Formats: sequence, C-alpha cells, structure tokens
Amino acid sequence: MISIVTPAFNAARTIRRTLDAMCRQKGQFEHLVYDGGSTDGTPDIVREYAGRYPVRLLHGENLGVYGNVANAYREARGDILGWINADDFYLPWTLSTVARVFEVHPSVHWISGIPGWYYEDEDLAETMSFAPV
Repeated sequence: MISIVTPAFNAARTIRRTLDAMCRQKGQFEHLVYDGGSTDGTPDIVREYAGRYPVRLLHGENLGVYGNVANAYREARGDILGWINADDFYLPWTLSTVARVFEVHPSVHWISGIPGWYYEDEDLAETMSFAPV
C-alpha cells in the first residue's frame, strides 16, 4: 500500500490537476490531502473527488508545508510514503512503477523521480538531469 500526502492551503486554483492525476493511478494506494485552513474552497474541491479514488481530506492547523506533511504521514496507512504538492501531478504510471520497484528490489528503501516541467496543456517542456548515483 502506498500513501501519498498533499499539503494544501488555498490551492483551489491548482489542486484539480493534482487530483485528476491521482484518479489515473493504478494499484493499492491512498491519497491524504491535509488542508491547513483554506478559505478559497480547496476542501470542497477535494470532497468532489471522494468516491472516484481513495482520497481522504484531513483538516488541521496550518503548520507550514513540512508540519502539514508530518501530520498527514501520522494518518497514513501505507508501507510506502510519498508526497506531492497541490500544484504538481504524477504521470499515470507513477504509483504502479513505484510499487514494482519496491517489489522487485526489496533492498531499496528510497527512490526519487526525475523532476519535469510541463506546459499548461501537459506537454513536457524540460526535465532535470542528475549524475548517476
């Protein structure tokens, strides 16, 4: 089981793309959106997605990004933890690939993707390259 957390505060303008991308994921996962007191309708948007995929809306004091992520992780049920911001999105095969990596390589404890920048229509604009590790 994979638990993905999203810290959100007044993210109504961007969070739909994140939620839509999570709807396209395959496998056993949950998505915890931790709202730190939004006043712009962010919680209402998250509630619209209930039943479309396993998303849970958590509410609490806004402790900043890292505090909100830590609070969401405390509620996570998964064996694998991940984090995506409310203005980012995963490609459709992301979570199934993550699950497969941990299944095939049990000695692996941490993986990271390659960040990419996308245009509004989701065409790839650029990726960041890293030296082999």
